[in-house]
Amino acid sequence: MPTDRKGALTALLERLTPDQRLATEHLNGSAVVAAAAGGGKTRVLSLRIWSLIDLHGVDPTRVGACAFSRDAAKEISTRLEGYGLPKTLRVGTVHSIAYEILRSSPTSYGGLYNVDEKGELYRTLQDILSREIKDDDLNPDRMERIIGLVKAEGYPAAGPGAQQAEPALERFLYGLTKSHSLAQVALKAYRLYETARVQKRLMSYDDMLLGAAIALDHEPTVRELWVKRFDHVLADEAQDLSAVQWRILKVLAEEAQSFMAIGDLAQSIYAFRGANPKTFLEFSTTSKSIYKISKNFRSATSICRAASMVIAGKSWNLSGALVPRDDAPAGEIHFETFPDSDRESTAVVEKIQSLLAAGVPAQEMAILYRLTVLLNGVETALLSAQVPYLVRSGQIFYDRKEVKDLLAYLVVATCRDPDGKAARRVANVPFRYLGRVFLDAVEQRAARKGVAFLDALETSSPPKIYHRRSVREFMSIIKAANHLVAEGRNAADVLRLVVDQTGYVKWLTKHQGEGDGGENAARVTSVHELIRIAEHFETADVLLDYVDQFRKAAPGARKKAAKVAAVTLSTIHSFKGLERSHVFLIGASEGVMPLWNSEDVDEERRLFYVAVTRAKEYLWISGPSRTATETGLRSLNASRFVGEAGIFESEDEGSSFHSRCSSPASLQSGSSVNGHDSDVRTR
Repeated sequence: MPTDRKGALTALLERLTPDQRLATEHLNGSAVVAAAAGGGKTRVLSLRIWSLIDLHGVDPTRVGACAFSRDAAKEISTRLEGYGLPKTLRVGTVHSIAYEILRSSPTSYGGLYNVDEKGELYRTLQDILSREIKDDDLNPDRMERIIGLVKAEGYPAAGPGAQQAEPALERFLYGLTKSHSLAQVALKAYRLYETARVQKRLMSYDDMLLGAAIALDHEPTVRELWVKRFDHVLADEAQDLSAVQWRILKVLAEEAQSFMAIGDLAQSIYAFRGANPKTFLEFSTTSKSIYKISKNFRSATSICRAASMVIAGKSWNLSGALVPRDDAPAGEIHFETFPDSDRESTAVVEKIQSLLAAGVPAQEMAILYRLTVLLNGVETALLSAQVPYLVRSGQIFYDRKEVKDLLAYLVVATCRDPDGKAARRVANVPFRYLGRVFLDAVEQRAARKGVAFLDALETSSPPKIYHRRSVREFMSIIKAANHLVAEGRNAADVLRLVVDQTGYVKWLTKHQGEGDGGENAARVTSVHELIRIAEHFETADVLLDYVDQFRKAAPGARKKAAKVAAVTLSTIHSFKGLERSHVFLIGASEGVMPLWNSEDVDEERRLFYVAVTRAKEYLWISGPSRTATETGLRSLNASRFVGEAGIFESEDEGSSFHSRCSSPASLQSGSSVNGHDSDVRTR
């Protein structure tokens, strides 16, 4: 053992806080490290592994460390290699360990299938739902999400353990669907899907985890191999693990000398992926040791205090209030409301320009948002101001499927569709039973007769009554939209007609799924946002010209940003684990944060906490008082979380938060955030 490496370790350990040092010195038994945001948990985990090897003589191959994501696993591995530790250390995701477990399983169920990388399982699900289920309340996207959550909880459809788990599975499905009848339909769909999946010998990443858990539970030789695999097991970001991932890790740690789970329940924001923070909370009550790391090495004092107030008193806040480092600056928090999201975006970019002029590097600034639809306003403003930006998550607004659908209707209505591609795109959107075979025949007829696709469609005489009825309905909508265009009506008027007459929003909600992390809310919000944007354009033609220009400019700007210093644009979910000196949190309004229909306000609160704790020195929080939401254009109050963070105070302490935020006069400029300066304005 090189003495210089041991000396280097000792020097690093001496620089830790007392709480961090205690966690790294843990040797035997189960332990929870409740590490707050910016608390240096990755450093603690890495140094504990180093301590086990160099101070306690543990064989590196007997240490198993699991991370939530590949990026996190790579960061831990990089640190360990930098310490000079051998590459034989086992650091990876739970998925990677599950894959190894499956490779060691001789059975047909736990055996190694091909990972579905081409979407074949989704198409299989679509086929099952259309042929066998035929329930309008169970579309492919929704059923795919249900299956993912079911597997994250560890419920198989067939095979070992399925019969015993069925009552719990039925209760779980009812919890997801809020309907006994729909829960039974979902159960049937799940079983049919699993039968088809096994026949095709395919697996998803969810199957990788569930298959490994089943192999460990029901194959003695596999279990014996893996319970003896490690002497020390460590789990990073444990608050983000699903029930089935916990199941795997507990087996790995069954005969180990120690099992340490490191995480922060205040940053548990992945319930839509099946993360189960309750398991971490329960584990903390039974663990031999709990180490609380509350010192924050990232953020300014005012930011730490605001973040702490948002989660104060919550049972899942294991680490307590954030304690800023001794030399932390006071920092600055700016809160402001705007009449609409356009002016909010403009103000954000103006502030960014002033910071750039003052010497703040672009790469030290980030704009965060709850929903990807909020990206459009700031991207437009950044493009206009020629400020380089890098989009970490979120597609171009006008490339979203629902937006392209509605714009295609405008293209047809304005007679800008010479090749018929737009008409073909929306002829069966929403569903009109005008399927691919029928539309292919129309396209061939148009080519033979040398006419436009739309003309061939209108003059077609399909033998089936429902085809003829659907064609008439579609042409009626197109003619009505064309009439408004001919009258020179506002682009928004034309879009409203299309949305109303097609029932697009209702169809989108019912048939296009629920998505991840509020994505279904973003889909419907996108429709209303497009209408809001269209209000600024006199005609549909002018709007379409603008969209064409934007589509040409935005991809180039995104590509260019990869080569220069740029401001980062990201959803809060995608930015977790990252930090910037200056952070802008936009859309901090009720209905957006928290989402108006959220069933878990605490998860929304944690999301706000994660956003706030990304900032090191400066935090801008803003929201529009009127914007597009899932229910249309609405007047909104500031997010309740802004008030809970103490960022502004009410003149009337007895009034409700709703009434405090309803009037701009109630927001006092120059109020304080726990003794630190805060600039609070309305425009």
